Amino acid sequence: ILEPSDEVAEDYRTSLVETRDGRFYSGLLVESKDEALRIRSNPLDPNHIETIPREEIESLDESALSPMPSGLLSTLRPAEVRDLIRYVLQPP
Repeated sequence: ILEPSDEVAEDYRTSLVETRDGRFYSGLLVESKDEALRIRSNPLDPNHIETIPREEIESLDESALSPMPSGLLSTLRPAEVRDLIRYVLQPP
């Protein structure tokens, strides 16, 4: 929470794709097959998934940055920080 990009869990790592025609995609990798990648590119619409054929991909990288913004706690009041910590520490 304090330094979200220090360690990013695999399920939250953002993939960065550049296609041969200069388009860029970023998002969570949903599926990787020989013929195509599927990327969830809109965090506000989890059902929106881009399919990118492998033959169109120029480069594929993984971002080292967390999708959670740095400085998140500075936007919260102390009571909200306590609520957040309490929520995170709850058993599943």
